[in-house]
Amino acid sequence: MANVTGGWAGGDGIQYGSNVTNFNYAKELAKVLDAILNSTSYGSRALYNAKDFNVATLLKTTKVLRRTQGQWITGMEPLNSSDEQVTIQQQANRVLYSMPRVNILSEAFARQYNSAVDYDAFQYQDIVDEIVQDLSLAIVGGTGVGNQPDSLDMICDDGTNYGSLNGVSRTTYGLMKGTYTNFSAILSLSKLATMFDAISDTGPNETPTVLLTTFPIFSLIESLYTPTVRHNYMNLPVGGKYPKTHDADGMGNGFKSIDWRGVPVIRDKAVASGVGYMLNENYLDWYGDTQTPPAWKGILEKVSLGGSAQKNGQSVDMRPTDFTGFFYQNEMPFPTQAGLIGRFFLSGQHVSFQPKRQGKFFGATGV
Repeated sequence: MANVTGGWAGGDGIQYGSNVTNFNYAKELAKVLDAILNSTSYGSRALYNAKDFNVATLLKTTKVLRRTQGQWITGMEPLNSSDEQVTIQQQANRVLYSMPRVNILSEAFARQYNSAVDYDAFQYQDIVDEIVQDLSLAIVGGTGVGNQPDSLDMICDDGTNYGSLNGVSRTTYGLMKGTYTNFSAILSLSKLATMFDAISDTGPNETPTVLLTTFPIFSLIESLYTPTVRHNYMNLPVGGKYPKTHDADGMGNGFKSIDWRGVPVIRDKAVASGVGYMLNENYLDWYGDTQTPPAWKGILEKVSLGGSAQKNGQSVDMRPTDFTGFFYQNEMPFPTQAGLIGRFFLSGQHVSFQPKRQGKFFGATGV
C-alpha cells in the first residue's frame, strides 16, 4: 500500500508528512481512530489461548491403526503372536514474521512540540495490531504454504488441495483428513448437522466448539432461525370481560449472536466469501516462542500484548497468555542515515494434530 502523504505545504525547510502533521492537534482529539484494521475474531482467540513453543520441533506421537492380533479362543489352538506398529509421529516447525519500526530524526524533532498523541506509543501499538491482522489473514485466509503458518484451509482439507499435514500423508492415513464440503450454493441446517456429525465423536472434547464464518453467512443462518411471527398486543380494560387489541408499542427481531447445537457462530472478515469453518479448538492451537535466544539477550525482548492507550476502533483489548511469540528488537541508528530502526518478530506455528475434528464448507450463497 502506498504511503499516506499530506501535511503542511510550502514554507522553507523540511516538508513534513502525516507522521508529523497528523499528530499536532487539540487535546480533545487525543486518540487515533483505527478505520482500517478489521476485527480479528479467530486470530485474537488463537493468541489469547496460545501455548508454549518450548522445543525445537513440535512432535506428537499419534495412534493411527487398530491392533489386529486379538482373538477369541477355545484353549489349545495357535495364538496370534505378531508385534504391530500402530503409531506415527506428526511434527510441526515454527515460522517467523518480521515488521520494522522506523523513527526519522527530523520528524522526531518536530513532533516533540504540540503533539497531543504520543506518536511513539501509537506507532508501537499500531504495528502490533497490524501483526495480529497479518497473522489472522494468514491462519484464516492464507494458503499455509512456504514460510506461512498452517492455515485453516490447510488443516481442514481432506487431501483435495493439500496432500499432507504435519509431515504425514493424507493418502496413507485417512485420519489426517479434515471434512471439506461444497454446499453447492444452498446453506441449510441439515447440511450443518451432517458436517457436525462427520467431525464429532463421543466424549466431552470431541465436538466442535466454534463455527467461524462471514457476515453474510451469519445472516443466512439467522434467516433460518427467524420464522414469520404475528403477535397481537392485548389488554383487559378495567371492569371489562374481554381483552382488546391495541397497536404494538414496538417489536424487535434479529440476532446479534447465534449458537447452533450450543456452538457459537462468530464472524470474521478474514474468512473468504461463501466459506465457514466448523472447528474444535480443543485440537487447534497457536504455539508461540517465549524465551529469547541466548545470543540475542539484550537485543531482543519479549512483547506482552494488551489494550491500546493511543487508539480507538477495531483494536482488541486482549489479555492473552504469555505464549504469543511476539518479540521486539530494540531501536538502533541507521549506520548512514538520520533515523532509528527497531523490529518486531513473531515466532510460532498454528497447529492441529487432530485434523479429523476440523471442517470447512464453501460455496454457500443462499438458503
